[in-house]
Amino acid sequence: MYTCTKEVYIFQAQRLFLIAIFAFFSFNNLVSQPTCTAALPTPAPGNCNSTLAALNPSLYIMTTTANIDFTFDNMAKYLGGITQNGATVLKLVVNTNPAGVAVCRWNMEIHIETFGGTPATEWELLTPYGFDVLPHAPLNLLQIRTRNECNTPVFSTFQSIADNSLSSIPIINLTGATNAGCVPNVNAPGSFLTNYSQYHFTMDYRVLPPTTLQPGIYQVLVHYCLFEQN
Repeated sequence: MYTCTKEVYIFQAQRLFLIAIFAFFSFNNLVSQPTCTAALPTPAPGNCNSTLAALNPSLYIMTTTANIDFTFDNMAKYLGGITQNGATVLKLVVNTNPAGVAVCRWNMEIHIETFGGTPATEWELLTPYGFDVLPHAPLNLLQIRTRNECNTPVFSTFQSIADNSLSSIPIINLTGATNAGCVPNVNAPGSFLTNYSQYHFTMDYRVLPPTTLQPGIYQVLVHYCLFEQN
């Protein structure tokens, strides 16, 4: 999915970055999530209700635009970067599976994906402007901040993927325990309807590119991977 843009030139070419946001959700019924597979237990323990449960299904609601665009067409934008606050909102309802044998607990991570044979360290270059001879945009240009009123995410500051699409950014990553209440790393069953501050997440995006990159249209895909942990 792409959006139409005007071509405004600076240094003979506009720099335009396109970020398409996609979200995936899975509990005990695992689905095909190429960039999330490494994080998902196989099989899931089944202590959390899936989205397909007949009674009290878990829910994952995402609000975002089809694409989140960053257009760099003047020096002020290059020097200061572009930040888009609140561009994505996630709302969770995580319910316990009555047939489970242990406590329902979950984790959530951010994974990045590119296509077209793009190196794992770079954005996908869709359209170069001029001769394609300069360095391509590195993946770690994209910074993401996840926040809510209880500060439950692991990081409250902007984070970037560590130079490789095989890496991830943790949002909730508590292992072997369950947290509830208005504390970091909440991963117990709950709902944004009754505990808004813990189960409502707002995502901010920031890009601060150097002026030495290959001009053109780039794209990366951002996956939010919510999964039941062992």
